[in-house]
Amino acid sequence: MAIGLYLSTTEMKRLKTEGWATCESKDHLEKIEPGIVQRRIESIGSIFEVADQSGAIHAKAKLVDAFVTTFGKMDMRLVRARGFLSDRARCQEEPAIKFPVQPNG
Repeated sequence: MAIGLYLSTTEMKRLKTEGWATCESKDHLEKIEPGIVQRRIESIGSIFEVADQSGAIHAKAKLVDAFVTTFGKMDMRLVRARGFLSDRARCQEEPAIKFPVQPNG
Protein backbone atom coordinates (compact mmCIF):
# COMPACT_ATOMS: atom_id res chain seq x y z
CA MET A 1 0.00 0.00 0.00
CA ALA A 2 1.38 3.39 -0.98
CA ILE A 3 1.64 6.47 1.21
CA GLY A 4 -0.82 8.99 -0.19
CA LEU A 5 -0.46 11.92 2.21
CA TYR A 6 2.19 13.34 4.50
CA LEU A 7 0.49 15.44 7.19
CA SER A 8 1.49 17.43 10.26
CA THR A 9 0.07 16.42 13.65
CA THR A 10 -2.62 19.12 13.39
CA GLU A 11 -3.56 18.05 9.87
CA MET A 12 -3.65 14.39 10.97
CA LYS A 13 -6.15 15.26 13.73
CA ARG A 14 -8.33 17.05 11.18
CA LEU A 15 -8.21 14.03 8.86
CA LYS A 16 -9.34 11.73 11.66
CA THR A 17 -12.21 13.98 12.82
CA GLU A 18 -13.46 15.89 9.78
CA GLY A 19 -11.99 14.28 6.70
CA TRP A 20 -9.51 15.96 4.42
CA ALA A 21 -9.59 18.00 1.25
CA THR A 22 -6.38 19.22 -0.27
CA CYS A 23 -5.32 21.21 -3.26
CA GLU A 24 -1.96 21.80 -4.84
CA SER A 25 -0.66 23.42 -7.98
CA LYS A 26 -0.82 20.91 -10.83
CA ASP A 27 2.41 22.29 -12.28
CA HIS A 28 4.15 21.94 -8.90
CA LEU A 29 3.02 18.34 -8.47
CA GLU A 30 3.93 17.36 -12.02
CA LYS A 31 7.39 18.89 -11.60
CA ILE A 32 8.02 16.78 -8.50
CA GLU A 33 6.46 13.58 -9.84
CA PRO A 34 5.46 13.56 -13.51
CA GLY A 35 2.11 11.85 -14.10
CA ILE A 36 0.96 12.09 -10.46
CA VAL A 37 -2.19 14.06 -11.23
CA GLN A 38 -3.56 11.53 -13.71
CA ARG A 39 -2.56 8.61 -11.46
CA ARG A 40 -4.44 10.19 -8.56
CA ILE A 41 -7.56 10.67 -10.67
CA GLU A 42 -7.30 7.03 -11.75
CA SER A 43 -6.91 6.02 -8.06
CA ILE A 44 -10.34 7.23 -6.91
CA GLY A 45 -11.69 4.57 -4.57
CA SER A 46 -8.23 3.38 -3.51
CA ILE A 47 -7.01 3.21 0.08
CA PHE A 48 -3.75 5.00 0.92
CA GLU A 49 -1.62 5.12 4.03
CA VAL A 50 -1.29 8.49 5.74
CA ALA A 51 2.06 9.35 7.30
CA ASP A 52 3.42 12.15 9.42
CA GLN A 53 6.21 14.28 8.04
CA SER A 54 8.83 11.81 9.32
CA GLY A 55 7.20 8.98 7.35
CA ALA A 56 5.55 7.16 10.29
CA ILE A 57 2.18 5.69 9.26
CA HIS A 58 -0.78 6.90 11.37
CA ALA A 59 -3.91 6.11 9.38
CA LYS A 60 -5.44 4.88 6.17
CA ALA A 61 -7.67 7.02 3.98
CA LYS A 62 -9.87 6.35 0.98
CA LEU A 63 -9.54 8.68 -1.98
CA VAL A 64 -13.16 9.56 -2.71
CA ASP A 65 -12.63 12.23 -5.36
CA ALA A 66 -9.87 13.83 -7.41
CA PHE A 67 -10.15 16.46 -10.09
CA VAL A 68 -8.41 19.40 -11.72
CA THR A 69 -9.83 22.88 -11.15
CA THR A 70 -8.65 26.46 -11.48
CA PHE A 71 -7.98 28.98 -8.74
CA GLY A 72 -10.08 31.62 -10.49
CA LYS A 73 -13.16 29.41 -10.63
CA MET A 74 -12.65 26.68 -8.05
CA ASP A 75 -14.81 23.62 -8.41
CA MET A 76 -17.52 23.86 -5.74
CA ARG A 77 -16.69 20.32 -4.56
CA LEU A 78 -13.36 21.70 -3.32
CA VAL A 79 -14.93 24.82 -1.80
CA ARG A 80 -17.45 22.72 0.16
CA ALA A 81 -14.88 20.12 1.19
CA ARG A 82 -12.62 22.86 2.55
CA GLY A 83 -15.50 23.99 4.79
CA PHE A 84 -16.56 27.13 2.93
CA LEU A 85 -20.02 25.85 1.90
CA SER A 86 -20.67 27.95 -1.21
CA ASP A 87 -18.32 30.87 -0.48
CA ARG A 88 -15.79 30.53 -3.30
CA ALA A 89 -14.30 34.00 -2.67
CA ARG A 90 -13.60 33.24 0.99
CA CYS A 91 -12.01 29.92 0.07
CA GLN A 92 -9.74 31.72 -2.39
CA GLU A 93 -8.58 34.06 0.39
CA GLU A 94 -7.41 31.19 2.60
CA PRO A 95 -3.64 30.80 2.57
CA ALA A 96 -2.61 27.95 0.31
CA ILE A 97 -1.82 24.82 2.24
CA LYS A 98 1.38 23.21 1.08
CA PHE A 99 2.38 19.68 1.91
CA PRO A 100 5.81 18.16 1.68
CA VAL A 101 4.98 16.17 -1.44
CA GLN A 102 6.98 12.99 -1.74
CA PRO A 103 6.84 10.36 -4.47
CA ASN A 104 4.82 7.27 -3.58
CA GLY A 105 6.96 4.24 -2.94
